[in-house]
Amino acid sequence: MRQAQKRSFKNSLVIVCEGTETEYKYFEELASIVRRDQPNRFSRIKVVPTPEEKAATDARRSSYKRKMRNTTQPLFLYHVKEEKSAREYALNCAQPARYVRETQLFMIENGYSDGWAVFDKDIHTGHKRAWELAAQMPRLRIAFSSYSFEEWILCHFERNCHAYHHSLCKRQDCGIQHKGCQGRKCLIGRIREKKYIPDFVKSIERLFSNVLAKQLDIAYVNAAWLRSLNKNIIPYQQNPYTNVDELVLQLLDIQERFEWVKIGEVFEYEGCKFVLLINKGEILLAYDGTVSLVITPDRFRYCTAEGKTISPVATTNLVFTPDVNEKHVLIDKSQRYLLLEEKSGSRPRMKFIIELPFFCQ
Repeated sequence: MRQAQKRSFKNSLVIVCEGTETEYKYFEELASIVRRDQPNRFSRIKVVPTPEEKAATDARRSSYKRKMRNTTQPLFLYHVKEEKSAREYALNCAQPARYVRETQLFMIENGYSDGWAVFDKDIHTGHKRAWELAAQMPRLRIAFSSYSFEEWILCHFERNCHAYHHSLCKRQDCGIQHKGCQGRKCLIGRIREKKYIPDFVKSIERLFSNVLAKQLDIAYVNAAWLRSLNKNIIPYQQNPYTNVDELVLQLLDIQERFEWVKIGEVFEYEGCKFVLLINKGEILLAYDGTVSLVITPDRFRYCTAEGKTISPVATTNLVFTPDVNEKHVLIDKSQRYLLLEEKSGSRPRMKFIIELPFFCQ
């Protein structure tokens, strides 16, 4: 790996996208909004590759292939960055590792403090290497969607656990006037068929501003729900999956994160371990910690499926100590979801959502 440049840019961000259609246009639009509305939010934001950059790279690669028998200059191109080492290129040129490696190079050579590689599951097989590369730099992250980026778009409209295996099936008009698979096999067909975005195409313009911005709160919760389905399985082995919301939250400087918790699952709240159980029509909240902790009524509430708060679960403070480590609260059986919210602190505030079992209705 090449040596870092002496110059670096604090609070700067580079986003390397797999393609120049949906993902590039989405994040470039979002970056433009941040530059306009929060000009001091980042010292620099760069989204690559532009369509022009990709076309230039494709042309160089094509020209090189024609001349390769007569040249002594090897070509180790990603989208925009170029390797100088045949060994590094051989290790990282396969998809999707190349997107992570290019993000690394922007951080190393151009001083970006944060980097995101944005890519999908698709039919790529080299995901393990991509995750190994990302682990080498603590401020480099992967925004991954399975099966494709359209999984994140679908999250703006519904909670869907179907495992799709196509972004768009063989019919380009799938989902239009009930044609094609009608959203049974492909994500774009689903988005069109349900009339969420009837005219959706990968090259759609101003997707965020015109359609998705007003649905963001729903998307954050639904994306967190998807990740809760298989928490113990590495992301690239999951379908469906997306964590694109984490990149969007960082871009927009939103200081909250959602996490879905299953009943009986241990989770960390305010740095302490908790587990929530249901016992004879009561909520049992059990605590495992060495300090005293108070949960006020405004931080433990019933909520909607979209995470909107309704009413307090308890009318008084729940006080936990190492000696008093569990609390019982009678369930309101007309409610389906609980929201447990952390206090504001130095890190993003966590909002935990728990779905009550059907018998509580």
